[in-house]
Amino acid sequence: MGAERSEARPAAASSIGPVNGGRVDAVLRAGSRDDNANFEDFLSYLEVSQQNASLARQFIGIDVRDRRFIKVVDTEGKPQPGVAVTVIDERKDQVVWRGTTYGDGQLPFYPNALGVAGETGGPYLIEARVADGVVRDAWAGKSDASLVMPKRDAKPAAIVLDVAFVIDTTGSMGDEMQAIKSTLLQVTEQLRSLELEFDLRYGAVLYRDVGDEYVTAAHPFTGDIEGFVAAIRTMGAGGGGDYRESMNQALAVAVDGLQWREGAAKVAFVIADAPPHLDYTEDVPYEQTLRAAVASGVRMHTVAASGLDASGTMVLRQVAQFTRGQFVFIEYGRNLKASAKVHGIEDAGTGNNLHAILFERIRDEIANWGQSAQ
Repeated sequence: MGAERSEARPAAASSIGPVNGGRVDAVLRAGSRDDNANFEDFLSYLEVSQQNASLARQFIGIDVRDRRFIKVVDTEGKPQPGVAVTVIDERKDQVVWRGTTYGDGQLPFYPNALGVAGETGGPYLIEARVADGVVRDAWAGKSDASLVMPKRDAKPAAIVLDVAFVIDTTGSMGDEMQAIKSTLLQVTEQLRSLELEFDLRYGAVLYRDVGDEYVTAAHPFTGDIEGFVAAIRTMGAGGGGDYRESMNQALAVAVDGLQWREGAAKVAFVIADAPPHLDYTEDVPYEQTLRAAVASGVRMHTVAASGLDASGTMVLRQVAQFTRGQFVFIEYGRNLKASAKVHGIEDAGTGNNLHAILFERIRDEIANWGQSAQ
């Protein structure tokens, strides 16, 4: 799988190709899907995919049915973001879940994903770290939970925001690489125009595959946005070999390898045109990384580039749904409905420029920090 080899792309994945005679527009159009807001549709999509025996072997079956939310509020009912929460199985006196509340003070809990068949119904004890120790409450686990903690000190003047980009840089991304770089630069310019106080850092994890120039290349978080932008400008595509790539390792490096700040709003964008290898024995399975993301409060939005097959779509939608992010798909042929259908989405809503969609996700993270979900 060296850099001199071209990647084999599945024929079915090219049903909607790039526009302009094989060239991708400098400004990419895209659509998006919130699979948590449309949760029953997502469960149906997951069930149908799992019934396809060939497809089901190409992704990890994560059982997110019976999803619950744990919400942390103060004594005035105000949502508390960035709070570390532990769920303990009281029967076993064992920690079964860790999470950090997102901007609306909530974190997801997936009892069926605990891997303990027949023993996922509680009762539980919920604990949250506070300045002077912990607060705790009993929880039967049959419905959503709410935990009340003491009122915090005054809100800091600026919201702390860490944003990471996880980007497939293999050869098949070459056609889109320039447009993606342009997208990231436009997002940065839009962020500068916001009339909100926030302390921003950027980081990145670039990835390819085993046998390439690198498997993962991490750019640590930095407040030097100009320096980061300069590094992004030099990003190129190459290598890859076969179709699947080392996405598993990239996700693990992004969540556990980058130094996210405690109490920060944490956002990652995963941009890919191929699914992960599931046959690398030393990889960290993406299911494990998703649990780590929830534990740290990292919200992961995923972006499907051209050529992504059904298994890749499934993985990217799983990643976004599990971490309360959104699934974004690049639109080709100026046909949003047809592009959405390739990814199993019937009602695509309206599209927008990709940079506008990514900017909105970051803007909303800032604007809704500490606010109840709408």
